[in-house]
Amino acid sequence: METRPDDRDRRIHQVVLQNKNSNYDVDFSQISPALDDNYFIAATNTSNRMATITAESLANKWCIGIETAKKTLRCTTQKGIRNTLHPLERRFRTKQAQLRYNQLSGRHGRFYTDTFFASVPTLNGASMAQLYINDLSFTKVYTMKQKSEVADTLSKFIHDVGIPHALQSDDAPELMQGRFRQLCKEYHISTTYTEPYSPWQNRAEGGIREIKRLVHRKMAAKRVPQKLWDFCTKWACEIKNKSAGNIYALEERTPYEATLGNTPDISSLIPFDFYDYVWYHDEVSSFPESKLKLGRWLGEAADFGQAMCYWILSENVKRIVQCIG
Repeated sequence: METRPDDRDRRIHQVVLQNKNSNYDVDFSQISPALDDNYFIAATNTSNRMATITAESLANKWCIGIETAKKTLRCTTQKGIRNTLHPLERRFRTKQAQLRYNQLSGRHGRFYTDTFFASVPTLNGASMAQLYINDLSFTKVYTMKQKSEVADTLSKFIHDVGIPHALQSDDAPELMQGRFRQLCKEYHISTTYTEPYSPWQNRAEGGIREIKRLVHRKMAAKRVPQKLWDFCTKWACEIKNKSAGNIYALEERTPYEATLGNTPDISSLIPFDFYDYVWYHDEVSSFPESKLKLGRWLGEAADFGQAMCYWILSENVKRIVQCIG
């Protein structure tokens, strides 16, 4: 009696199911009787990929012991795995965004973010700022002219600090979609959102309140013009990050060290108080005008020059200059 095609297909399917967990160890001798000249296996596929490396393989490649390899795999990550299907028909993608910057892991690597607004715009026209903070009160603030710039603040935070493993915010549209959401996916940042009308679920709310209190106190004591609130806010964040607080988890260390693992250097912050009078050398001045000018100290210019470079407000022409201390 001749075997019908559907019977042959059923027999092939049963054999494959019985051997699906054997990683290519399929007994084709059981399949061949079910085939005739009209059936060909043109291609095979498997879900098993070289996504991880075994301790034995790592020990062999790195010339280390098995126990050392096991310990290494337990305390390291593999976020840049490349899967290949032979034959190779195109080059590998070289963009591995999640590997370019410092990874903020652990419970201190979870950050919270929120936007706060100012009634007086800064000298460059910014009227709002985005704050990032973790459970140790490590804080960073970036000013914005409009809400659509929030994605730029996340990119700047990643460059300055690192990639948080999780980020929690409210349900603002600019934080849940668009380029901000795309950056979170690109850098493998897990995102969560607070419930509506539940600001206590976001640590950034308390962080904003503390920063505003410190800024209000300093600006009132030094009679700082309101347009300079952005410089004062950034100075306040640096002071908080590099001060040993009373949080138990800090163990008498600073939020900067507990978050980034490095002992902070405060050399650039201790010579002057915010908005102090300082003498600076003005390279723009021409003869016979003196190059020695009086100005106001506005904090460290971290993105310019080398160490000990400051922002100075010129006393006479009211312009911001950069000065090496």
